[in-house]
Amino acid sequence: MSFSRCDFGRRALLRLGLAFSIALSMQFGSLQYVGSAAAQDSSTVRIAIPLGFRGLDPHEGVNPRAEVTLQSNIYSSLTRITPELEVVGDLATQWEQPEPLIWEFELNLAARFENGTPLDADEIVANFSRMFDAELGFTFAADLKPVIKSVEAVTPTRVRFTLSSPYPDFLRRMSYIYFLDTEWANSHNPKLEANASGPYRLVSFDPEAGAVLEANPDYYGEQPAFSNAEMKVLRSPAQRLTGLLAGEVDVATILDPQDLKQIEATGEFNVGAIDSSRSVYLWYNTTKEPFDNKLVRQALNYAVNVPQITETLLSGYGKALEGQVFSPIYTGYNPDLKAYPYDPEKAKALLAEAGYPNGFTTTMSVPTGAYVAGDQIAQVVAAQLAQIGVKVNIEQMPMQTMTQQGNNPETAAPMRFVGYAAYDMSARGFLIYFRSAGASNQAKDPGYDKLYEAYLNAETDEEKAKLVAEITEYMRDFAPMLFLYSQPTTYAVRNSVEWTPRPDDWLRAFDMTPVAN
Repeated sequence: MSFSRCDFGRRALLRLGLAFSIALSMQFGSLQYVGSAAAQDSSTVRIAIPLGFRGLDPHEGVNPRAEVTLQSNIYSSLTRITPELEVVGDLATQWEQPEPLIWEFELNLAARFENGTPLDADEIVANFSRMFDAELGFTFAADLKPVIKSVEAVTPTRVRFTLSSPYPDFLRRMSYIYFLDTEWANSHNPKLEANASGPYRLVSFDPEAGAVLEANPDYYGEQPAFSNAEMKVLRSPAQRLTGLLAGEVDVATILDPQDLKQIEATGEFNVGAIDSSRSVYLWYNTTKEPFDNKLVRQALNYAVNVPQITETLLSGYGKALEGQVFSPIYTGYNPDLKAYPYDPEKAKALLAEAGYPNGFTTTMSVPTGAYVAGDQIAQVVAAQLAQIGVKVNIEQMPMQTMTQQGNNPETAAPMRFVGYAAYDMSARGFLIYFRSAGASNQAKDPGYDKLYEAYLNAETDEEKAKLVAEITEYMRDFAPMLFLYSQPTTYAVRNSVEWTPRPDDWLRAFDMTPVAN
């Protein structure tokens, strides 16, 4: 892999001309969260965030419902996916694909960070070099490392990517690669500070409490409709409900469906639910008995009445997964697959065939408040598994704790209650989670790896589609998980705010506008 900069001197000249004047007025983000529960003014939108932030470094982002959403408000990407799921330019003003394995992007000449550093082609090259540096250990773009053969600055405003294999969804993947000022990062702590190039700049930040943003006056694009934004960490559905009713937040998602009527009854909110790109399942750890036995993994799929769960606890909003991780919103969805039917007797028979006629005891880890009605659904799943003799001990914990444990087969629970999504809603973006090299995947399987590698190397869209169908069929039989449902995005938006809920979990302040009185 190679990274090539162009030596035009533009960066140095602009740095000298702008650095002093901007330094006089600039203030980077601090550790102190200064948001308040005061009554909203029309220039501020307050957003409930369901998880704590890992940090501000865009190369360490993980979750679009937390740090990646925050990063998307303060940093720039080459492309952007609109609320209508269309790919448009952000930093890139135009692009072309002169050859099947080459993409070139023309950049906005006015783009720069708030300290005056140009966000040009050299900076794009430097960012990918940083992301792919093995010693730094970043994982957010790990899937791109074997795909991108080289990144080079053709001119100060034109960057070229040469790929090692076809990537039909490359434009979508570029929509959530965010760029920082790499030289600035060498002398600052980008986990806790920000040097913005996007619609907003950072005023204050506390990973556990939230962030305060203000419009970036030097942003190269259209100014956001709200001059200020507050992102408040409210980890549980109950906290988000309280925040809405107490007037502390204007926008919240991942609400308990049972609470929507109460919120709507106030007359102050628009409420509802849409299909999301997130699939929820119990991910098995096949390094631990008895989940190393396929019959056991299949048996548990027959033991849970998923349609009943979606109809009751999700108020009919969620949809049972059809024996695959993809919901119909994904390009890789396989319409020929069917869900495991609810059949407790067959489940018992499979357990007996696997050598567990009396069932067994196991553990399920559950991230508190992370998914719509997730805590309650985990309890119901455990109760239904008990009906076939499988006793489940539930361990609830913060999402970050479960993620850390889940990255190690020794500490990962035998079953993890998880919800995954591909930010670009592509087959490739989702299937990468299940390769054996994936840190969070403890259901490693050489058979899957072989199919996945063939998919990556397929040269035509038709070949890729055929292999995706094979992969989904293989996964249904191999059963690396207990397939549950596609999570609905439940939401409440104050009447003073206009916002289109997104299936991909983004909570971007610049997508929101005030409603005229």
